[in-house]
Amino acid sequence: MAPSETDFEAVEKFYGGKRIPEDEFFLNTLTRELSIPRDRVEHFSKVFLENLKLPASLLCSTTAFGGFAGWTGNLDSRNAG
Repeated sequence: MAPSETDFEAVEKFYGGKRIPEDEFFLNTLTRELSIPRDRVEHFSKVFLENLKLPASLLCSTTAFGGFAGWTGNLDSRNAG
C-alpha cells in the first residue's frame, strides 16, 4: 500500500508540534511507529521535510499542516526519476 496524505497527518499527530528528529531516528520512527514501508521511508521523509519548508500560502488547506503541494498520494511515480 502506497503512503497517502493521511500518512503525513499521522506524522504531524505523532510529533504534535515537537521538533522532528534527524536522520536515522526519524526514519526508524516512520517505519516502526507509523508503518511507512522501509523501501519508501527515505523518499517519504524527503517529501515530508521539503513540504515543511514551503510557505503556508503555497500549500492547500486539506491537512493539519495546511496541505502538501503536489502530493498525489502515490510515491511510486516520484521514485521513477
